[in-house]
Amino acid sequence: MVDYPIVEDYVKEKLPHMYTARVNIEDIEFEQRFELLCFYCGRYNAKWTCPPRIPKADYKRVFSEYDKALLVYHTLEVKDDYDKVRSDSSLILHRALLEIEDFLLKNGNPVRISFIGGSCKLCKNDCAPDKCRNPYQARIPLEATGVNVITTAAKCGIDLQFPVTEMISRIGIILW
Repeated sequence: MVDYPIVEDYVKEKLPHMYTARVNIEDIEFEQRFELLCFYCGRYNAKWTCPPRIPKADYKRVFSEYDKALLVYHTLEVKDDYDKVRSDSSLILHRALLEIEDFLLKNGNPVRISFIGGSCKLCKNDCAPDKCRNPYQARIPLEATGVNVITTAAKCGIDLQFPVTEMISRIGIILW
């Protein structure tokens, strides 16, 4: 199994705009109220990787079946177009997490998974009505699993500022 330093070095070399923070699986904060927040989001039942379309799994248990977890995140400056920066930041993180998954697979870790920050934005023209266009690359948002991203990040020394004014941070997780 690939250990933390190898993945962290890969991210530093291949994805220099990304940062990582180790997190103990048992320190990941799960709260049902975060699942409930999805219900009030405009992407609820609109994205194939958002509730209620995601697997009905006990995500706390799923996460506990992995040995290692790494928060992966980046920050972008919010300039004129907040919505564009918000969308771009999700896509940048999503693609980076897929690259890390691929690295882990090529290095003997076939059972690895990532969860993105924010809803999936792989399709430029939104989701197809009948099925996901990118089922092998699409990922579930971390917050849709019930993870309190704010407190979990804080445990790793990452301070998220709300409301977003000057900088936006996107945080996902890779498990292996």
